Amino acid sequence: MDVGNESCKPTTSSNHNDVSTTLKIKAKKNYSLEDAKGAHHSGNDCTVTASWYNKPDSYGSNGNSQIYVPVRYIKSISCNNISAAKKTTKKKTTSKKKTTTKKKTTTKKSNSSTSGAKEHYSGEATFFTPNQGACGDWNDNDDLIAALSGKLYGSYSKKSSYCGRKVKVVNKDNGKSVTVTVKDACESCAKTHIDLSPAAFGKIGAYDKGILKVDWYVY
Repeated sequence: MDVGNESCKPTTSSNHNDVSTTLKIKAKKNYSLEDAKGAHHSGNDCTVTASWYNKPDSYGSNGNSQIYVPVRYIKSISCNNISAAKKTTKKKTTSKKKTTTKKKTTTKKSNSSTSGAKEHYSGEATFFTPNQGACGDWNDNDDLIAALSGKLYGSYSKKSSYCGRKVKVVNKDNGKSVTVTVKDACESCAKTHIDLSPAAFGKIGAYDKGILKVDWYVY
C-alpha cells in the first residue's frame, strides 16, 4: 500500500492536500465496490486511488489496522471485472407421456345361420311317420320335413302361411342342427314343440332318446 509517507503528510510540499493513497485489494472470492456515483466495480483484484487517507493507530490486541478512505476523495476504482459466474441450473423438464387406454370393444359374433330368422322358439322335438300332410303334399320318412303345432299352423280349412317355410332345428345338448321344410301340423303339440320326420330327427339325435331339447328358428 502506497500512502505517501508514514507521518501521513503530503508528499509534495507545495500542495498539502495532494496526498495520494492507493489501496490494492485482493481476495479469493469476487466482491463489489460502489463509488460516489453509485457505479459498482466487481472483481477479486481492485485498485482504489484517493487524494486523501486516514491511517488510524493500531487497535486491539491483535495489532490489526483499518484504512478509511472517504468516497468523496476517491479518484478512481478499477477492478479486474471478473464477475462471479452465475450458476445456471437448467430445470429439467419432464414431459409426462399421456397414456391413452383404448377401450376394448367386444363385438358379439352373430350366428349367421340364425340371424335372418323371423321367429325363434325354445322347446322340444319328436319324430313322426309322414304321409299326406296338412299342407297337401305327400312325404315319407326320408324327407327333411316338420309339423308345427296347431296353435302356429292355424285353421285346417286352408293352407297355413307356414307351409313351405324353412326351419332350422338345433339340438341344445350336442349343437347339431338340421334344416327342414314345414309340411304338416301336429294337433296335440305345444306351441314350442316341433315334430320332425325320422330322417331329420336322426341328423341331430338318437331315436331311442325320443324327445330332444331344441332351439328352432323359422325363416
